[in-house]
Amino acid sequence: MSTASPRSLLFLTVDYITRNYKQLCEVQKDLEISNVLNINHISLFGFKNYYCLPSNICELLLQRFFFHHDNSLPLDFLTLFTDADRCPLKRFSMGNVYHKFFYDSYLLIILEMIIKCQNLLELDVGPLYNHILLDTDFSTSNCATTLKKLTTFGVVPGYTLTFWVARYEPFTDSNFIRNFGNLKHLSLDNCRNITDNDVALLASGMKHLESLDLSSTCVSETHVFDQLTTKLKVLIIHNTPLVDHNLTDLLEFSNLRHLDISRTFDDMHDTNVELSKFFTSEKSLPLLTSLDVSGAGTLENEALQSFLHKHRKLCFLGLLDVNHMLKKTVLANVEVTGEDSLTQVLACLSHYRNRPLYLTKAFKELYNLSCTDNLKDDVELRKRIIELVLDIMRKYMDKDKEDLQTAASACLYNYVRYDTANGSNSLHVSILSDLVAVVTQVLQKFSNEMQIQRNCLIVLYNKYILSAANFNAYLLSDLFFKATMLIPEGNVPAIALDMCAYLSSRISVEETLKLGTSRNIEKLLSIIRTQVDTAAVNQLLLCSLRVLWNLTDEAPGTCRMVIDNGGLPLVFRALQKFDDKNEVLTKLLGVMNNLAEVVGIRLTLICNELVSTLRKYLDMNYAMDVSYFAAGTLCNLILDWPDELTLDCGSQSDLLLSVGSAVNRWKKVETVMVGYRTFKSFLPLLRSPYPDVQLWAIWAIHHVCSQKVERYGQLCSDEGVVDILKVRATSDIRSDVKDLAVQALDVILKP
Repeated sequence: MSTASPRSLLFLTVDYITRNYKQLCEVQKDLEISNVLNINHISLFGFKNYYCLPSNICELLLQRFFFHHDNSLPLDFLTLFTDADRCPLKRFSMGNVYHKFFYDSYLLIILEMIIKCQNLLELDVGPLYNHILLDTDFSTSNCATTLKKLTTFGVVPGYTLTFWVARYEPFTDSNFIRNFGNLKHLSLDNCRNITDNDVALLASGMKHLESLDLSSTCVSETHVFDQLTTKLKVLIIHNTPLVDHNLTDLLEFSNLRHLDISRTFDDMHDTNVELSKFFTSEKSLPLLTSLDVSGAGTLENEALQSFLHKHRKLCFLGLLDVNHMLKKTVLANVEVTGEDSLTQVLACLSHYRNRPLYLTKAFKELYNLSCTDNLKDDVELRKRIIELVLDIMRKYMDKDKEDLQTAASACLYNYVRYDTANGSNSLHVSILSDLVAVVTQVLQKFSNEMQIQRNCLIVLYNKYILSAANFNAYLLSDLFFKATMLIPEGNVPAIALDMCAYLSSRISVEETLKLGTSRNIEKLLSIIRTQVDTAAVNQLLLCSLRVLWNLTDEAPGTCRMVIDNGGLPLVFRALQKFDDKNEVLTKLLGVMNNLAEVVGIRLTLICNELVSTLRKYLDMNYAMDVSYFAAGTLCNLILDWPDELTLDCGSQSDLLLSVGSAVNRWKKVETVMVGYRTFKSFLPLLRSPYPDVQLWAIWAIHHVCSQKVERYGQLCSDEGVVDILKVRATSDIRSDVKDLAVQALDVILKP
């Protein structure tokens, strides 16, 4: 049992709603609209029972909805939030609406409807929806007077529609200032067209601003802040020209609580003279509680200590990628971002969510720490770390963030490797399910990045995680196959195929058929061929055979692909080469048995070389499971045995005698040798006119039902097996068939 606390009942309930909202909601209104986007009406969803939810639950609903539906966003769910009475929002972020839906006119209309109807306090328009700030008529919007915090983001590298962002940077437009004159918090992070003149206009028009984020803009002078100089409580000028000169002018911002003068990293580690002047100035910021100078290079300890001495209220200090020699005692009561401890690195992950370069560096440090820190017993700390890492990985799914994803995925393994079945220090299933969901998304988004694929496969290569977590097993198996194509060398194919084999029980027959593509079959046969050529019995061979066995089960089309791609001579050659390897023989004969179940293939298999080999395996010198599958293959071949055909190894009668003798020699097995999804392939055997064939089929059914009657009993009834067994149990053709049928019925029908 896991010692990690499960998530709250509220969280789990909301999670369930977002996964199953179509069963809980219905169309309650069709709204006729007039616009230039050729959309005539929108169907608005609502909860069937007309629930009225509080805003915190609505915000959690949105958060989990975007988590579960990031790849195929069903937009109808969003219409729930066009009713501010039943689904109110105080905070709304379009940063979670991924760029793949940017073209969707339907989505744009819904987003505008949500903004206009809700009494929002905070709005994040994300990197791609800045134009909504111009297109929306805020004079009729409920949030015109309520909105206090507005966040946007400028140019995003890698997006094809960044020209929209350049065109719509309306943050100094008179309409913008008029619409948002009541704002207290404004973030213009990465809006690179913002200049000193623009800041001057904002400062003169937005009298109530207390917090201003101008990260990665072109602001270079402090005088443009005008009246805001004494009003701002928060000023973030990360990576602006202003951080490179005249820092002492910032000491005029007497009301500041938080000041961020950090910068991007470079290879220069000279002493930062400008920052030293700032630290040693006679002036101070008496109310300052938070300062970030990350990326500043080398700091003079005396200068920094002087600043700390004058600012006793300071409780946060950003020092990522900063060379300093401060003693821990000096920073005892200050939260620090940096690289010197796990606490500092985790602070980086918490504080720098919008700075991928900072996060990448922090992840690299986290990986180094994860290799040394023993976190096995501290499951709550591992939970916190994993949730932080997953949240950031999900945020940065852009193609140009492969460095961040590589570092993040490398960290995950060392924090989940302790999770085992019945482990006292295992994470809760809900956390593991989120982990699989995010890693699956990374596998999809970064399908050509070899190192990311390797990292993700290693993270998921945990039988407890794969058995306990909730996820789409078919999708994951498909991604594992693709990984073997991308990375044919090393341990990746063996790991990927081992997980495919493990997940086979969670995949339906229809999904198995979809996995049995020509490309996948060719890849499996190629791997097996290489292993046979080198006579290598290893995990890769065993996993490949197991997957091929699963893919050919109840799949005639896939079986024909195996034949068409030279699979039959390959399997026969493998049988000869690994004649003394029972584990290999069992899997090879499992594949052969699947091939023999296909009527159109049987005549291809009936040849002296193969039949003589199968008959040999009936000998008591071979393991029972080897004999079992060899007998099953022969039974299927006998169903279509040509009249009067006698091979060098014997006639049909000889083969039947060998099969019957082998089955009667077998003893009851206490462990399960095989599993079945259906007994349909047994029906022709049970109905055949040959008692020895009937005997093998009844023995097989009796075997699996004796081990797992709760799984197979109902299946026998549903598929007509019980009816045929009743006929065999009353037949006087042969006593061994009759007796075994009676025993099988006793097991299946036992109350």
